[in-house]
Amino acid sequence: MARAARRPPQRGMSTISMALAAILMLAPTLAAAAPGVSKLWGAAGEAWNPAGRLPNFSFAGYRQGGVPLPTPPATRSVLDFRRAGGTDTQMLQDALAWAHAQPVDPNAYLVLTISAGAYTLTEKLVIKRSRLVLRGAGMGATVLQVPKSLTDIYGPNKDTDWGGYVNAGAFISVSGKTQKGVQVAQITGVANRGDYTVTVNNPAFLTVGEIFDIWFTDINGRFNSAMFDGKADPPPKFNGKTWTRFSPRVLQIVGNRVTLERPLPYPIAPDVCRAAFYRRPATTEEERGWSGVELMNGVQAIYICVSPYSPHHLLFIFGLQERGWSGVELMNGVRNCWVKDIELINPDNGVMVNYMVSQATIRNIRIRYTAPRGNNIPNAHNQPTDADGHWGLVYSFAQDILFDGWDFIGTLEHDVGTGFAGQFGVFMNGLSSDGNLDLHRGLAGPTLYTNINVGKGSKALLSGGPKSAGPNSVAFSTWWGITAAQPVAPNKSDKKPGDCSFGPSINLVGLTLGSTAGMCPSWFYEPAPLAPTNLYAAQLARRQAARSAGALAG
Repeated sequence: MARAARRPPQRGMSTISMALAAILMLAPTLAAAAPGVSKLWGAAGEAWNPAGRLPNFSFAGYRQGGVPLPTPPATRSVLDFRRAGGTDTQMLQDALAWAHAQPVDPNAYLVLTISAGAYTLTEKLVIKRSRLVLRGAGMGATVLQVPKSLTDIYGPNKDTDWGGYVNAGAFISVSGKTQKGVQVAQITGVANRGDYTVTVNNPAFLTVGEIFDIWFTDINGRFNSAMFDGKADPPPKFNGKTWTRFSPRVLQIVGNRVTLERPLPYPIAPDVCRAAFYRRPATTEEERGWSGVELMNGVQAIYICVSPYSPHHLLFIFGLQERGWSGVELMNGVRNCWVKDIELINPDNGVMVNYMVSQATIRNIRIRYTAPRGNNIPNAHNQPTDADGHWGLVYSFAQDILFDGWDFIGTLEHDVGTGFAGQFGVFMNGLSSDGNLDLHRGLAGPTLYTNINVGKGSKALLSGGPKSAGPNSVAFSTWWGITAAQPVAPNKSDKKPGDCSFGPSINLVGLTLGSTAGMCPSWFYEPAPLAPTNLYAAQLARRQAARSAGALAG
């Protein structure tokens, strides 16, 4: 069943001031829809066009959405593994070692529970087994105290030139294998964006009802340009690369024609891209969970991580890096996993989803800071460093990720957002003090941000990322149902708000902009208030209803 749409979270009262009609007339594409509904969607999806500018984001999340997260019974307590004279970390590592040595039952989960209490964690915990759940007793009940950073324990990050744990590295890691699987069919001929049917060279190894990965490889920059709706040119360094994965279920095979459950996000043509079906590796780790735990980073060390936040992208010669006070990371090809009900205190990064992860749900994440961590130390990019932390929630080179519910008190460089080649993800039902909803360049998006209260709203649509990686967003990223205490400025990065350099053909629906003067003409704007406030929930409900009726609605 689709989850009922929630109102944007509130901390006190938030107000939205409607812009003057005279100002709104300056919007490049201001819809003439019926009052209260969007021209892109209508009341119940009747206006939606699969070939139009609004993607279907409803396939994000565990099992591609609409499936409740598992709640399997406990198997063993980690307390069973406590050694006489041993440390909490040894106990936790021994419990995981035992779990990893057990055979995987495809019809059952192995659930390790961490009883209420405080435990000291001085090493990473890595979940590497399918159908393994690590479950605490709840926020504030099970507390993992982390007295040393990753830099203190393991030294500088060897995967970065500067040694910092900027976008990766965490104390809890769910890790798999980065395998594309076996190519089972090549897509031939031409297909348009929004089509449900493609032609393949040989359908013999495709199976009706199975989900396959379609990988797109660019040809001479033409596919990359199509990702930007033909209105922007990404950097040549991405030419010929394979950064886009799309995961449809096969519904029907007739001859060499294959019908998909979800519409193609991009056109396919012999001179634009090479596209092929891959069967997912049978060894891909999935069905893993992490929940009900509070992570307290550095609070035992007289607030080492509170004084101050080691600056973002600081030059290594200064000796102060983002040292790795980070919470949870899903990485390396895992799918159908979840993280829920986690509180992080004083983190550099909250929850990161990195590198070929798909179909994951991150739910109910809370971040707090016990004292300000900002500083005035210049960094390598001459950026301000007055934040308490870096990312709250982020996904990069990952697809179909659902972030459902967060509550952040503090100042982050980027509250939630999309990193390099993060695609088809959703952020919804969130609350920040003064948050931003980020697209971080490098073929990032399309992403949906919906039913979110950004708090103060001073930087709601501000994004970062290296200029060398091109526009902040590919086409059709969507901000829908965004609440703030004031009208917000249009999307911006290093140039003025509303500049086309941010990325073309984005959608701004159900929010209030302070001004649309000079805004990029390819952007689509419909001011608040509009229904539905949660587009993901509406799209999912429509898809499930159509499936029950035996029709396509993807």
